This record gives sequence, C-alpha cells and structure tokens, in this order.
Amino acid sequence: MAEHRKLQVGIVGAGVAGLAAAIALARTGHHVQIFEKSSFKNEIGAAITLSPNANLILERWGFDFKAAGETAKCQFRRLHWKTMNLEFQDSFDHVQAKYGHAFNAFHRVDLHREMRRIAEDKLGVQINLGSHVKKIDCPTGTLMLEDGREIQNDLVVVADGVKSQFVQAITGRDLPFTQTNRSVFRTIIPMERLMEDEKIRPVLENEPSGFVTSALGAGQDAFFVTYPCRDDKLMNIAIFHPTRPHLKSAEGKLLCWSAPATLEDVDDVISDFHPVWRAIASKADSYNVYRVEHRNEVNQMVNGRACIIGDAAHAMMPSKAPSEAARFSVAKHGVNIAYAQGGCMALEDAAALEVLMADVNPEKDLETRLKLFEQLRLPRCATTQALSNHTWGNTFRDGFSQRIQQQFQHLLPPPGLNSFSSPWRDFFYSYNIYEEAEKALKYKEIDSVPDGVLKWFGLNAVDGQSNGIQSTVVH
Repeated sequence: MAEHRKLQVGIVGAGVAGLAAAIALARTGHHVQIFEKSSFKNEIGAAITLSPNANLILERWGFDFKAAGETAKCQFRRLHWKTMNLEFQDSFDHVQAKYGHAFNAFHRVDLHREMRRIAEDKLGVQINLGSHVKKIDCPTGTLMLEDGREIQNDLVVVADGVKSQFVQAITGRDLPFTQTNRSVFRTIIPMERLMEDEKIRPVLENEPSGFVTSALGAGQDAFFVTYPCRDDKLMNIAIFHPTRPHLKSAEGKLLCWSAPATLEDVDDVISDFHPVWRAIASKADSYNVYRVEHRNEVNQMVNGRACIIGDAAHAMMPSKAPSEAARFSVAKHGVNIAYAQGGCMALEDAAALEVLMADVNPEKDLETRLKLFEQLRLPRCATTQALSNHTWGNTFRDGFSQRIQQQFQHLLPPPGLNSFSSPWRDFFYSYNIYEEAEKALKYKEIDSVPDGVLKWFGLNAVDGQSNGIQSTVVH
C-alpha cells in the first residue's frame, strides 16, 4: 500500500460550515485553505440554536463556550397572541443530563469568531479573503478563481452557504430555490432595553433563560418568535408573516431574498397582537425582511474529489407558522414547526469528514471515503431537511412518512408533537456522529452492514448507490 500523506484541502466559503470543515480536517493534520469571496468574512444575521448532537463536536474541538456568549436553552413557552395567557410550556432542564451535552444559543457573530480563532490561531488554517471561486473541476479537485489562479487540491469542500454556486457541479442537477408566500422580519434587541419597559418586564423577568416566547396571530398568520443569545444580553426576534409585495430590496427590485423594513411595516403585520408584543417589536433599531424559500433535497453530496456540506447541501427552512391543517395540533400540543438542526447538520458534516479523512490515501481511496461520507450523511441530512421544509401534521396525511422512509427506515415520531418534545429530542440529539462514522469505517469493506448497527446509513451502502429522497418530496 502506498504511504498515506496529508491532503491538500481547498474549502469554498468561510461561514460556519466552511470553518467547521477547516477545523475538522486540520485537526487530522491535513493542509487546509479556505477561499472566501468577501474581503472580510464575519458571519452576519441573528441567533443560532445548537442541540447536544452539535455541541459534542464543539466540545471536542476545544470551543470556548463562555467566550462565545453561550446562552442556555431552559424552556419553551407559548403565550397567546391576544391575551398573553400561557398556552404551553415545556422544560429543557434535563436535556444535558440525558444527552450529555448542552442545548444552547449563540449570536452567529460570536459563534463565527470563536470558530475562526480555533481554525486560524490554533490550527493554522489559511483563510484567503477576496478569493472568489468561479468554477470547480470535481474530478481533479481544481479550484478556478476569478483572478485567473487555479488551485490544485486533493479534496474540495463546498461550503458557500444557502446561495451556493456549485450545487449543480456536485449533483449534476439544477436545484433552484422556490419562493414561498412567507417572509420573516428579523432583528436583535438589547435585553436591557426590553427590561426597562414596565409592560414587557413581567413577561421576561424571573423566567429561566429560554427558548422561545412566541405567539400565533389569527387572520394574518403572523408568528412571533423570541429567544435570547450572547449570555442573555441580546434578544433575537423573528416575525413570520405573508410576504408583503411592496417591500423591495436595496436595489429597488421586488423582494427576492432580503431587504430593509421599517418599524411601521412590522407593526402593521402585528397590529392585532397584544400591546406587549407590539411593544417588544417597537424596541428594535431596525429590521431586515427575508423571503422564506426552500429547495429540494440533493440526490448526492459527492462528485469526484469534491463534496458539498452545510446550507449549500441541505438548506433548511426556519421556523414558521403552521398551515391551517395543523392548527388543531398547535392548540393542543404547542407545536413549533422548527427542529433547530441547520447549523447542527453542518457541524456533523464536518465531524464526519474528520473521521473518514483521518488516514486516507489520496491516490487510492479518497473517492471511496467520500462515497462513504455521502452514504453516511445524505440520509440524515435529507431527512432532516425534508422535515424542516414541511408541516409534519399536514404532510403525514399525504404519504410523506412513507416517502421519507426511502432514507430513514425506522419509525418517525408521530405527527402533532411539539418539535422539541422528548421523541424529537431522542430522534436528533442522541446521534453521535463520531461513533457512527467510526462504525461506517469498520463496515465499509464487507458485503453488508448488520441491521441496526448504523443509524441513518444509506440503504445501498456497499455498492455506492445512495437512496436519495427525490425532488417529488417537496412541492
């Protein structure tokens, strides 16, 4: 056998997924470069939730949770949109004890900063800013940059986010985003500012640091979500609502992705809500509005010497107000249609590469290991994406559970449950990507994988054919 050597790795994108891949692969001794088209990459946006299956990865990497402003998730509350009466409450007190790792939130800027510190300062990852990758040659691992440079790599990791340029290069299929009729107002408000208001303070004080205070409005179908981040010093606000045609992007075009919004725009959407909700919204300095879009699940995550991870591979819709068909379940179970797994899946993708590429021979078995990566990750990522893009209480009726079991062969939690209920926690949080990747390596050269040995493993794992959820899953 040829002697193993360290890989030359080129990563496209310096967001959370790109930094995660860089950390994972540099930890095994590989030579890692990131190519980021912006001149200075700082993650933007609001807060992000991470569950135990992701935090076990950050712990292994030496992530400084305190420095990153970790905010514990201790509860979920739903307050009535009009009366402010408590409709539903669920405690997360036992999550860490049961699953061994934290359930928390971060401001994305803080998460990104700490991951960048690990990548650059601890592991020596080179981040090339202002380096716009225009094309990838997957069979050779070559990155072609806008400035004319060509960078040869043993392995390419595409992690350029939700608006990835390279989905078709990896999958061979054009998978455009489909606009929904929903948009979301987003902002961050200092907690101190909220607590100074005598109307707002009673809703928040003496409550455990919490996942979400939310309300579902009638008629307008507005869905008001709040949760703290940055060590409880900032409140993340998201207000989902039917898209308003008059809102335009900064270029004056009809909203297709993001645009500024006024406080008047926001108040108009929640005008029928209790005054406390309107008071909370009014404390923001500004808002941006984002069009909610979805994309079909990819049929593959690997092509030649390249793989695709994170939002580039499996963009997931954020939480959203349920459809009319799910309203009864909302009233009865306090359903929040969100699983908070977008960032978690990106971290799992990276950790899988850490295990599967640790001792790879680039001349002999790199592409075999990449196929193993796809067989391990595609079922879990596609299933999670499909769940996130659907209203589970509704899609159960149209055969969705049968279609999703093309990838996941075991029982799903029943429809109508809160998406942070115990069955869904078990479904997502009990997964240890390091253990599963090690098992995948153990069984990769035999003719079959013993039933039940690997969670989420591709049905045709040995012959190299993954059973992808086809595009008919998302309508």
